Amino acid sequence: MSIKGTRLNKELVVKDKLNIRIHPIGSIDAQEWDQFLNSTSESTFFCTTDWWNTFEDAYILQIRDNNGKLVGGVPFRTLKVLPIIGKYFRFSWLDSSVLVSDGLNQEDHLNIKKISFEYLVKHLEKTGVIVMTISSKSHSLDENLFQVLFKSSEKCATLIVDLSKEEEDILKSFEKRKKNSIRKAKKMGVVINILEGESGLPLIPDYCLLQNKMFEYKSNSYSDIYAKSAQHIKSILLSKQKTFIAMAYYQGQPVVGNIMVSHKKAIYAYLGASDNMLNRATNASTLLELESMMYVKRKGYDSYDLGGIPAQVPDSTDSLYGIYLYKKGFGGAHFVFDCATYMLRKSRYRFIWRLRKLDTNPVMRKIYKLLKKFQEKNK
Repeated sequence: MSIKGTRLNKELVVKDKLNIRIHPIGSIDAQEWDQFLNSTSESTFFCTTDWWNTFEDAYILQIRDNNGKLVGGVPFRTLKVLPIIGKYFRFSWLDSSVLVSDGLNQEDHLNIKKISFEYLVKHLEKTGVIVMTISSKSHSLDENLFQVLFKSSEKCATLIVDLSKEEEDILKSFEKRKKNSIRKAKKMGVVINILEGESGLPLIPDYCLLQNKMFEYKSNSYSDIYAKSAQHIKSILLSKQKTFIAMAYYQGQPVVGNIMVSHKKAIYAYLGASDNMLNRATNASTLLELESMMYVKRKGYDSYDLGGIPAQVPDSTDSLYGIYLYKKGFGGAHFVFDCATYMLRKSRYRFIWRLRKLDTNPVMRKIYKLLKKFQEKNK
């Protein structure tokens, strides 16, 4: 199948009548899309309609063959990063590369990705987007394609624990300090509670309490944009895909919380929050991680993705060094993937980057919040 072609307005017409269209995420056949995801090895929970329906201004680019069969696509969203004048400073966010059915040959596979990205960039330029980011949630190996299209690419990585092993073998792969932490947490009487989907909704307030404490403790290094609302967490737990909330308690107080999501046979550690001081005293997070792995293993899942880490071992002075050490201790296999950032309007992007450096400044954060409230009030 040859797929070279030309662009015509909002539709890409190619040889064999392949075409590309962009739809609001809420208007597509969700079942068809989720079935398509089963045909591609690059898909994760962060490609599903459950994930993208939690965002405003979310869309999906879809590619169909001459029989109307869905053969590729990619979800994305646009967001305003400044109040009041946000329409001039839009970002676009993708959590995967363009996804293509594994059944196509390598040449067609690559060409579909290339044409789709070219089409998407043209679309984003028309809508005022200044930068497009293919995030570190990506599970693609598209470095060469990104270099050709965007003149750059980046590496992202994760650690994945193999849950197909026997439970004792999984524990054996933990570093010694992790095993010691588990024994300490058990000795101190840390209690674990793991609930699935809707049944976990009553635990959301405890999770949000921990999140607030965490952001207060790390206010000098964490931006509020990473905080997730109770409504967002509720939406995740009510997904069609299996989702879980895990909480660790000490003497009735919440210490650590995890939000886990799933796709196919994989579990993804999506969100985590903790009472930093109480967690250090009890080592509850390590026990919670172990119990979460065992729980989902018994549910039939065969991998546990611990989430993003640096592609290379960070220096001990790096802010990500502690996260790297924590996740590395669970003995997961190291996987490296490709992501990218493409600037469509460089001058506006540099302006935003300078403002982001002030994001943790208390005065600037107050000004930002006031502007945001003013904008919401006058919608």
